[in-house]
Amino acid sequence: MARFSSHGVKQAQHGAWRVRVSADFDAFRDEWTLLESAGAATVFQSRAWISALCNVAAAQDIEPLFVLVADKATGAPLMLLPLCRRRLNSLAAIEFLDLGAS
Repeated sequence: MARFSSHGVKQAQHGAWRVRVSADFDAFRDEWTLLESAGAATVFQSRAWISALCNVAAAQDIEPLFVLVADKATGAPLMLLPLCRRRLNSLAAIEFLDLGAS
């Protein structure tokens, strides 16, 4: 299965938003902390919970994939989507990183 680079962050800009994608859990550490402290994340979107899910995902050969959307003008994070990429037979699917647990 082709992997997203864990060393770099893929980026795109459109309109008023900047979208960045990475397979690296720590790529958006500061933004994630800011979203959590502002109350913009549920307990199932916390770094602690997602970290535990990443450990389970790694054991199942599931690749985490994090998407950060930020305001293009200010750089303020608007949302962080914890997703994953998994192989289902001959297809690759991108889905929420809940592994059926949350």
